[in-house]
This record gives sequence, structure tokens and C-alpha cells, in this order.
Amino acid sequence: MKIPHIRRNSMWRYAALAATEGIHHYVAPDDDVDSVPALIVVRDVPSILLLAVRDIQTSEEADKLLNENDEALRSIMGKLDSDISNDKLPVYDKTSLLRVGTNQLSAYKGNYLVRFDDLEAWFMSEGIQLPATLLNGAGTPSNDKNVQEEKEIGGKSETAYLHIIGALCDLYWREVKPDCAKINQSEIIAALDTYRGYAGLSERNLKDKLSKAIKMIRTD
Repeated sequence: MKIPHIRRNSMWRYAALAATEGIHHYVAPDDDVDSVPALIVVRDVPSILLLAVRDIQTSEEADKLLNENDEALRSIMGKLDSDISNDKLPVYDKTSLLRVGTNQLSAYKGNYLVRFDDLEAWFMSEGIQLPATLLNGAGTPSNDKNVQEEKEIGGKSETAYLHIIGALCDLYWREVKPDCAKINQSEIIAALDTYRGYAGLSERNLKDKLSKAIKMIRTD
């Protein structure tokens, strides 16, 4: 019997297609995203696993596959439920991000969070290969070209992203302050406070990136 094989080294793209609540992070000091765990709600794990094994790349393909595989999704969720109850897969509280003991578990496990690095071990225990995995955004560097392209943003790619950020800042500022020509990035950062805690959205990083982006879009 052929062992199911997750073809790409990074799970992030699959999580982006399947995650109903996005990816949770512990707050990273100085935006050191590679050093902090990422978490996903348990109920999204069956979808992520199915998309990863089939190497699904688009939202259209994902919707089709998930709609056609209710039984498989329920089966994976049942296995998750059992292993969480038996302490084979640790889960965390969504509010405190603290680990939930088996004696504290509710009947429905889908609303808890599970760490990506714990999922790696769980997948492997189920016979699913994860070669040179970068589940947590860290680990052994890979020679896989796709992973290198995801991890390295520079040159023209960085310029393109900064142009997009700058354009969005400009549109936002024209909407909220139509009579004020100079963009006040401090007010934009304050407006983004509700998203604080997501990787890359610390005040320090926002000041750096918004400053560059606004300068580029206002001088290009």
C-alpha cells in the first residue's frame, strides 16, 4: 500500500485555502515569525490534510474536493477527536493559548487550536510523509524551489508588495481624510490595532513597511 505523501514542503498554502479562522500566532518578539509556533483550529485540520495529500492549489479545486468528500472529512475528524481525548495530540485554548488538559476537554474538540509542529508528528504517526517539512515556518532548510520562493522576498517582489501596500494606504487615506494631502501613518497603524498579534503586524514592523510603501507610491 502506497503511503499518502504531502508533495510540498510547506503547509501554509493549504491552510490558506482551508482555514476558516486564519492562522493563529503567539506574539513574536521583533516579528521573529520563524521562532514562534503557528496554530490552526482543529476543525480545519481534516480539510488541510485532504488538500495537502491531493496537492490542491486553487480555491475552486479546494471547494470541489471538500464538497465531494464529506465522509472522509468526518472520518479524519473522528480520528482527531479520539487522539485528542487520549492525549496523543495536544490542543490549546483559543483565548489564552494555553494547553488544555484531557480532563478539561469539552465534548466537541473542533474549536480548540492545534500547533502546526504537533500536527507534523501526528501526520507522521498516521503514515503520512512530510519530507523536510517547514510546517512551523522553521526547521531544516529545503532545496525545494517552491519553498525558497515562499521564504525569500526581495528585489522586484518586495517592490511589488510595497507598491500594493502604499496604494492601499493612499486609497484609505483619501477616503478617511479627503481634505488632508499628507498621509499620517501613525493614524493608519492605530486603525490596524485590532489586528495586532498577527505575524508582521507589530507596531515596529508596520512603521518600517508603511513608511517605505508610502514613500514609494507618493514618489513613483
